[in-house]
Amino acid sequence: MKLPIFPLPVFMLPQGMTRLKIFEPRYLKMVKIGSKENGFAILLDPWHGDSMPVASWVEIINFGTGDDGFLLLDVRCKGLVAISAAYRDQDNLMWASIAPLEHWPEHRHDQLTRVFSQLLQAFFMQSEGLTGLYSGSFIDQPNWVLARWLELLPVANQHKVHFLKASSYDSALLLLSMILSENNLRLSDLK
Repeated sequence: MKLPIFPLPVFMLPQGMTRLKIFEPRYLKMVKIGSKENGFAILLDPWHGDSMPVASWVEIINFGTGDDGFLLLDVRCKGLVAISAAYRDQDNLMWASIAPLEHWPEHRHDQLTRVFSQLLQAFFMQSEGLTGLYSGSFIDQPNWVLARWLELLPVANQHKVHFLKASSYDSALLLLSMILSENNLRLSDLK
């Protein structure tokens, strides 16, 4: 299958959401195609991986117009895809062949992921933008919680690329645990 590709410095994992402002003609074309067909893919730009580029395959879930008159899109990541055979069409819109990739296998909550979940809920409550984007629905699954933290953390995208791998769940747990420790947060205080 071929999809339009949107190179953007946005890191998204499965079920992640973001709001995009669209104004260039080639990306307006991408939205038109994506809304009628199979969505489009957001390619982390610049790509820092050591292998074939991986993109976030997104679907359009909402759209509107901003105060500036530009198109606003809310998109949700359906999954990760490997991209190959990229080319640009006559409108300079990038296209590529895609192949779906597996991400993390499902995990069950443990004591640590429950704490991460509580912290994420509290963070969402303080952020009107996130609460609005996720419509107040908090999915209480460890994979979802860890993925949202990875998207939100102020870590360079060149380091986040590691977490696109299916085997990176334990590394994500370790990173979040280290961040909690560095901020002197005690797990016992959060229960």
